[in-house]
Amino acid sequence: MRNSLSSRVLAGAFLLALSSAGLGQATEADSQAPPPEEIEEIVVYGEKSLLLLKRDVERASNVVFESFNILNDDDEFDIHCSDRVPTGSNISEGSCRPNFEDQIYSEETSRQLEMSSGRIPTEGFLVNHSAIKAKLKKKKKIMDAKMEALANENPEFARALIKLLVAERVFAAEKARRCAGRIICRKYAPDLDPSLNSEE
Repeated sequence: MRNSLSSRVLAGAFLLALSSAGLGQATEADSQAPPPEEIEEIVVYGEKSLLLLKRDVERASNVVFESFNILNDDDEFDIHCSDRVPTGSNISEGSCRPNFEDQIYSEETSRQLEMSSGRIPTEGFLVNHSAIKAKLKKKKKIMDAKMEALANENPEFARALIKLLVAERVFAAEKARRCAGRIICRKYAPDLDPSLNSEE
């Protein structure tokens, strides 16, 4: 099989060489012949679904988070991702957040438990959400400054951030365009993880 394939390849190469040599000896009449009609090329681009656009965002996010965790020198600001199943759903969703977010919620819950004399939390047990929000906002500013500094020092990390920003904007614009005036689309179209993208 290999010998027959090799002989066919050699024969094809020989015929190609002959035809190339013949082309070099084209007559003047041949050069006057009209060029063959060009075939129009039609390119069709399909639209990505919102789910695929969201996956583009997730992939770009993973690259940014992994790079940041490697470059960052403070574990408090490392970002970890996990799958969670929202209440009332069987579909798991990926969620990414910095370590300080878990730490702040844990500290505030412990503080409230101490204030309630260690009693088991009841329906009236409330965590101070305004205090949590203020702490998260302060830490988020520090993390943004760290990311900006690392982007200035590392062109590859800067490119990853830009790619993420572009993917997020494309997803948001397409979601707004496709879901305009459609309640079901707005309700069920995948959205970005609010934990890192919302203004605290």
